[in-house]
Amino acid sequence: MVNEYEGWYDENGNFQYEAEVKTTKDFFSDYSLDHYTVDDVVHMERMISINVTEPLDVIVHYRGEINIMNVSIVAIPLIAITSIIIFLGMRKRKGK
Repeated sequence: MVNEYEGWYDENGNFQYEAEVKTTKDFFSDYSLDHYTVDDVVHMERMISINVTEPLDVIVHYRGEINIMNVSIVAIPLIAITSIIIFLGMRKRKGK
């Protein structure tokens, strides 16, 4: 996931950014904060604060994760319905 923001900061100004820990991609998956890179140097904090003395490339990296709660909301009823259909099909065969 890429969230782009370009801005200008005064020299020796302070750039601060706090990334969302988790954001929704779609019903079945989320993005979770993994790390930042500042000019290819990895930072693991949620919030970064950098003194701007030169142009910097700051990138926030997220990883995709399955949203277990939403998957369960769909999967459990499907499993239950499938089980009922199989059970009823087995009862019909025994009855013949």
